[in-house]
Amino acid sequence: MPIIGVIGSSGDRNVPDAPTIGTATNVGTGRAYNNGRADVTFTAPVYTGGTPITGYTVTSSPGGFTGTGASSPVSVTGLQSGVAYTFTVTASNAVGTSAPSAASNSITATTVPQAPTVTATDVGTGRAYNNGAATVTITGGATGGSAITSYAATSSPGSFSSSGASPLTVTGLASNTAYTFSVTATNANGTSAATVSNSITATTVPQAPTIGTATDLGTGTSVSVAFTGNATGGKAISTYTATSSPGSITGTGGSSPITVSGLTAGTAYTFTVTATNANGTSAASAASNSVTPAVPTSYESIASFTGDNSTSTVTFNSIPGTYKHLQIRVSAQMISGQYSNPTVRFNNDSGTNYKYVYIDGYGTTEWVGNSTTNTSWYLFGSNNYNMGPLAPSVFIIDLIDYASTSKLKSAKSIGGVEQPSNGFVSLQSCLYTSTSAISRIDIQASSGFATGSTIALYGIKG
Repeated sequence: MPIIGVIGSSGDRNVPDAPTIGTATNVGTGRAYNNGRADVTFTAPVYTGGTPITGYTVTSSPGGFTGTGASSPVSVTGLQSGVAYTFTVTASNAVGTSAPSAASNSITATTVPQAPTVTATDVGTGRAYNNGAATVTITGGATGGSAITSYAATSSPGSFSSSGASPLTVTGLASNTAYTFSVTATNANGTSAATVSNSITATTVPQAPTIGTATDLGTGTSVSVAFTGNATGGKAISTYTATSSPGSITGTGGSSPITVSGLTAGTAYTFTVTATNANGTSAASAASNSVTPAVPTSYESIASFTGDNSTSTVTFNSIPGTYKHLQIRVSAQMISGQYSNPTVRFNNDSGTNYKYVYIDGYGTTEWVGNSTTNTSWYLFGSNNYNMGPLAPSVFIIDLIDYASTSKLKSAKSIGGVEQPSNGFVSLQSCLYTSTSAISRIDIQASSGFATGSTIALYGIKG
C-alpha cells in the first residue's frame, strides 16, 4: 500500500501552518498604568510542518508588543493604557515560524489610572487646636481607560486620610506640624501609584490657656485674672480675653494678667480665659477661683513728707494711676517768724488753669469769693489768713478721678488754722481745667515747713 502524505496549505512541509485566531480579551484589573494586558486565544494549526510546534507568539498592533506560550491562550503585556489593539498569532517549530494568523478582534487596553498631580494647602481658619486640616487639590492624570471613581490622600506623619472627589480635606492634623500627603487615584481596575504633595504646616486656633488666680483689685468693680498662655497653634497669639461668670463681662490684653472692669461689688465671679490668633479663638480655660469684688473702706498710703525747717516745696511725683481718687492730708506750720498762704499745683502746670470758689471765715466774719485766672490753687482762698509758726494749719484735700484723661479734674478742701485769738476755717472747691491725668502734685509754702509738719498722700481704689 502506498504512503499518502498530508500537503500543508502553504506548500511548505517544514514550517507550520498559521494558527486560527480566537478572541482577544482585555485584562485591566490590577494592571499598572501603561502596562496593560490582553489574553489572546487561538487554535493550533492542523499541519505542524512535520515536526512538533515549540511555541506560539502573539503580536499587538500597534506597538508590536509580544507574548509567547506553548498553548492557547497567550498573554501580551506592556500595552499602553486607553489604546485600541488587535493581535495576530504565529506558530514556530524547529524549522521556523509560520505566517501570522488573521487579526483578532479589537480591544482597548485598560489599567489603573495615571498618578495624579497634587497641591496641598493649610486650612487653619476656625480649626480647633490639634484638629488641623489641609485641602488637597488633585488634578487627575489619564484615566487608564476606565473612569476614575475616587481619590485618596494620606498624611505623613500620622496617616490621617480622606477619600472622594477633589478637593479632599484631611482633618485631625496636629497643630504646628509639617505634613505631606500621598495621593492615589482609583478606577474599576484598581489604584494608581502615589504622588507625594508639597509640605504644609498645619495651623489652628491656640491651645486653651491655663487659668491662674483671680484677684480682687479693691476698687469694687475690677478683678485681675492671671493665666499661662500655651501653644500658639502655629500662628502668633494676638490677644487674650478674660470673661466673667455671671455677666460675660470681658477684659482683653496681650499677656497675663488681664483686668476685667465693670463688675458689681458684692457679686461672686469666676473667670475663664481664651487666646486668639489669626485662625480664631481657642477653647476656654478652666474656670478660675471665685472672687467677690469688695468696695474699699480705707485709704492706702502712697507717700509722705516730714518738715525739716528748710523745704518749702513738697513734690509727690510719678503718682500711680491705679487709684480712683487721691487725698492729701496736711498738718503743717511755718518756721519761726514766717507766714505763707500755701498753694497747690498739678503736673507742674503754671498756666491759668486753676479756678476755685471759697468760703473763709472766723467767728461772725466771713469771706465768699472765687478766682478764675490763677496759676496755682491757694488753700486760704480769701488770702486773709496765712499758715504761720504759732500753730499747725490743717487741711484735707480730695482729688476726684485724677487719672482720667477724658474730663477736667475736681478737687475739694477743708481746712483752717488755730490762732491765739480765734480759729480760721476755709472751704474750697477747685476745678483744674485739664484733661491730662495727674501724676505730680506740688504743695508750696514760701517760708519752708517747720519740723513736725506732715504732708501725706493717700489713694483710694473705689
